[in-house]
Amino acid sequence: MVKNLPLEIKNKLSQSGCMLADVGCGEGISSIVLGKAFSSTLKVIGYDYHLPSIEKAEEKAKSTGLSNVQFVKADAKVFGEENGLLS
Repeated sequence: MVKNLPLEIKNKLSQSGCMLADVGCGEGISSIVLGKAFSSTLKVIGYDYHLPSIEKAEEKAKSTGLSNVQFVKADAKVFGEENGLLS
């Protein structure tokens, strides 16, 4: 997955302090892969409406020892408004 990212995206994710929102993250596979690949620069927050998926994602992230990935239950329909992304 990471090896297929365009160089421009890899460069952005490699910048210190980079944050990524994974809206509709499901069980967090993409969030965890990216969090692991860019662990020194990237903070990933995965959002999903389905609580059992969020719980599985949290378990997976914990088992990998990642501290730069977290998961939040949120509805994508109102995601931007509730999380301060839309004005």
